[in-house]
Amino acid sequence: MEKITYFDVEYANAKNKAICQMGIVCENYNNHEPYYPELNIFVNPEDGFDTNCVRVHGITASRVATDPSFPEVWKEIEKYFTNAVVIGHNVASSDLDALVKSLRRYNLDIPEFYYICTYDLARKYILSYAVPNYSLSALCEYFEIDIDSEHNAFDDACACSDLFN
Repeated sequence: MEKITYFDVEYANAKNKAICQMGIVCENYNNHEPYYPELNIFVNPEDGFDTNCVRVHGITASRVATDPSFPEVWKEIEKYFTNAVVIGHNVASSDLDALVKSLRRYNLDIPEFYYICTYDLARKYILSYAVPNYSLSALCEYFEIDIDSEHNAFDDACACSDLFN
């Protein structure tokens, strides 16, 4: 597959099915040219917000109250995931898990996902004494990659792209 999609989400609560922000960068693997426009999407999760989640990412219910719901957003972004390899940091247990739970919640078809996890790659190829931990921010610091705002889905997706490349 030549289409790769860097993906990150922030969610409203610990249920991990109420996405409130998505960052998506999609490019051609061979030449790094954009496949589709980069997206920084805020989503009305139609669910409650946990204080801990808000503390991490700063997104509140009032911030996303007038944003589209997940089914509306999915119509626009589904093509980013079709016939693509999704790349993210801890992507399977966090970001794709939230995406699948959201698709199930709204009874939407779940496509077949192919993914690469930068967290798993880092644990395999970077010696544990070289970094304080394998968080995205620690790895970006190790590789001298600027990360504009940690726990902003779009900035994290961009940082993951730089980290993978």
